[in-house]
Amino acid sequence: MTVASSGRRGLRDPGARPQVLVVGAGPTGLTAAHLLGSAGVRVLLVERNADVGDDAMAAGLDAGCLRMLRRAGVDEAIHLERALLAELVRLPTVETRFGTRLFSLRQYTDHVRAWLGPTLGGEAATALDVPYVLGCDGIRSTVRELLGIPMQGHGFPDVRLVVDTLDDPGDQLYAMRHEDPRHPAVVVPGSGGRCRYEFRLPHGECAPGTSPPFALVRELLRPYREITVAQVDRVVASTSYALLAERLREGRCFLLGDAAHLTPSFAGQGLGSGLRDAANLYWKLAEVLAGRGGDPLLDTYDAERRPYLRAAVERSVRLGGIVTTTGTARARLRDLCVRTALRTSWGRRCFGNAHHHPDAPVRTGAFVPSQRDRSDPLVGAELPWAQVLHGTARRIARLDDVLGPGWSLLGVGVSEDDWATVEKAGLPADHRADVIVDGRAPRDHSRRIGIAAADGRADALFAGFTEHFVLVRPDRLVAAVFDAADAERVALHLERFAAPALPHLVEKPATSTAAQTLAAAASPPSGELS
Repeated sequence: MTVASSGRRGLRDPGARPQVLVVGAGPTGLTAAHLLGSAGVRVLLVERNADVGDDAMAAGLDAGCLRMLRRAGVDEAIHLERALLAELVRLPTVETRFGTRLFSLRQYTDHVRAWLGPTLGGEAATALDVPYVLGCDGIRSTVRELLGIPMQGHGFPDVRLVVDTLDDPGDQLYAMRHEDPRHPAVVVPGSGGRCRYEFRLPHGECAPGTSPPFALVRELLRPYREITVAQVDRVVASTSYALLAERLREGRCFLLGDAAHLTPSFAGQGLGSGLRDAANLYWKLAEVLAGRGGDPLLDTYDAERRPYLRAAVERSVRLGGIVTTTGTARARLRDLCVRTALRTSWGRRCFGNAHHHPDAPVRTGAFVPSQRDRSDPLVGAELPWAQVLHGTARRIARLDDVLGPGWSLLGVGVSEDDWATVEKAGLPADHRADVIVDGRAPRDHSRRIGIAAADGRADALFAGFTEHFVLVRPDRLVAAVFDAADAERVALHLERFAAPALPHLVEKPATSTAAQTLAAAASPPSGELS
C-alpha cells in the first residue's frame, strides 16, 4: 500500500479532535497508533516522508514482539511497516497524514500546542491543540530536540555494514554468527530467497553514510556466496550507538523507540524495545483519557521502561564485545569456550534457546509486591504466551485471545467465596477467568470464563499459583499475585495509579524547555526550525 504525501486518511467523525499526536510512522509509531486507536483513543499520526519506509534495519523479532504485533493485526514481520499501515487505516479512530512534519511544540498545563505543516512547499504551519504527544520519530527526533532532552551514552568507531540480498542459496533456518576476527559477521536468513549479511568493519575501510562500492560487498560475501549487482537489494553503512534519553517524559510529551534509545544491533533488541515502549504506554494514556487514571500512572512509563532499556543496552554492548572481537587470541579463547560448552546438555540448551532481551521483571511502577514471596518472578514479568482450553466446548486458543484487551483477573483453583471477597475489593478487571487445575473440564460462569491448561507452559504456570489470583495488565505484564485475604491491600496499592482524570485548567504555559521554543504562542512559526 502506498500513501501519497497529498493524501490522508481521517477519522470517520470529522468533528472529533485527536487526543494523541504520534510523530513518526516507523514500526514504533505505527504500533503505538494502532494500540491507542484500538483502545478507543482518537489519534493523529504524522510522518514527514511521503510513505512508510522500505529500509528498516531490523531483521528479526522475538516471541514477545510478535505477540504485540499480533494484537495489531500483523502475524508476520515481512514488510512490517506496510503491514502495520494496512491494518491501521482500518481503524475509524486514527487519522494518518504523510508528507507532514512537526515544526514546533509549546506545552501548557492541560494540552500541547503543536505546529504542523507540509514537509515540502512554502505553506504556513498550522497549530493543533492535543492532550498528549508521542515522539516516535527516530534517531534524529524533532520531538526530542524541541523538548531539549539530551541522550546519554556513546558511539562506536567501527562501521556496521548491512547487505540485504535476493536469490540466496542458503538453507539455514536460524541466524548464524561467523566470528572471523578480520570481519565478524552475522547471517540472518529470510524467506523467499532473502538474506541479510551484517559485518563489522574497521574504522577507515568504509565511511558511515556512504554508498559502499560493489567490489567491497562482493569481497565480504565471497566466503558465503557469489553475488551479482542485481542480487543486492540494499547496502547500508552506519555507526552503532549505545544511547538512552535522559528522561522519557517531559510534561505531556513522551519519547519512544529510537527517539528514546539506541541499542547496538548485537542483541537484536532495537525494534523490540520500541514495540515494548508502545505496549507499556498506550494503555496508560487510554486509562487517563477515559478518566480512570491520573498523572502518577503516566509517570510509571519512565520508571518501568528505563531499567529494562538500560539493561538491554548494556547486554548488547557486552555481547558485541564478545561476538565481534577483532583480537585473534581472544577470538580463539571464545571459540574454545563455546565448543566446550556445546558438548554439554547445558551448553546446547543455553545456546540453542538463546534470547537477548532482559529477563528481569520490572519492580518499580504499577505493580504490587507479592506477600507470599517478595521476589515472586512473575510479578512485573510478561504473562507466558500459553495455550488453554476454554468453555464447555473445550476449544484450544491462545490465552491472550481468550482474555481479550484490558485488565484481566485469573483465579487459579479458587472458590466462589474467594471470588466474592476479591470482587468486593474493586480491583480493575475487564475480564475474569476461572482457571481449573484439578483435571476437570473448564466451564463458563455467568461472570467469568472457564479455562484449563492445554500445553506444558500453561500447566506449569497455573500449577504454581493454585488458590491465588493473578492480576494481568493490558500490556500482559503481571501486576500482582495474591490470595483472597490480600485483595484489599492490592486494591489499595493500585489506587494511587487510578486517581481522577486531570481537570481542564485555564491555559497557562508550563515550565519546560518545550514551552520556550517560540517567543509567542499566538504566532505559528513561518519556517522550519534548525
